[in-house]
Amino acid sequence: ASVESAASYVGASDPRDPRLSPVFAPAAALAQLPPTLLLVGDAEVMLCDSTEFAARALEAGAADVRLRVFPRMWHVFPLYTEACGQEGKTLPPATRALAQVAAFVREVLDGP
Repeated sequence: ASVESAASYVGASDPRDPRLSPVFAPAAALAQLPPTLLLVGDAEVMLCDSTEFAARALEAGAADVRLRVFPRMWHVFPLYTEACGQEGKTLPPATRALAQVAAFVREVLDGP
């Protein structure tokens, strides 16, 4: 199913087009990134893309790129703070992830 999804997303375009994936952005563009926070699970389909993007951005000279890898989490896990709809239960990694996003935004908005 993921091959069909990828083909549907890419269509006739070159899969290395940076408009489809920032992993392929030129170094000059990566160097100009604003403060960036990447949250990814280690069971995430895009884990390798996330780690590669962070490494390339830092190598290109981006001033503030932070990567947080959460054990045993999946794609878009921060959206599941309510433990996948289980009433009364929480998913602690999702709650921690959202707290990190909030802290990051506050830090960026308040400045150095």
